Amino acid sequence: MNAAQKVSAYKPKVKLAAASPRLVLGDVNANADSIIKTIKSAGEKGVDYLVLPELCLVGATMGTLMRQPIMLRAAMNELERICRETRHLQLVFSVGIPYEINGCVRSCAAVVCGGRVCAIIHYFEGFIAELVNQTLGEG
Repeated sequence: MNAAQKVSAYKPKVKLAAASPRLVLGDVNANADSIIKTIKSAGEKGVDYLVLPELCLVGATMGTLMRQPIMLRAAMNELERICRETRHLQLVFSVGIPYEINGCVRSCAAVVCGGRVCAIIHYFEGFIAELVNQTLGEG
């Protein structure tokens, strides 16, 4: 067996999945419950990486209400709970959250593995930045 055949014979398999849990606009606690259920179900099915929707923790149509400190705190608290309740699972997942960066709330994905947030990734010039600019008349 030559080198090319050895490389092609080794094909690691990664099971990817996307899911859209049932969400309630603005009810971060109920959304976290639904997200946890979805993550656990994916784990039972052997998923290695699960992608959840943008802003799924709060509901994407919350608009500028996502910028409110109480909503941002609630989102972070529920993200911590999601991490705690899924720490035993052997999968990586991303959860859409609002996150403040340099004083501006952005649509981000929290990448979670083993009960820890490994990264928070800002969506490229995301939806929230556009909404904020339109609302403030800057866009």
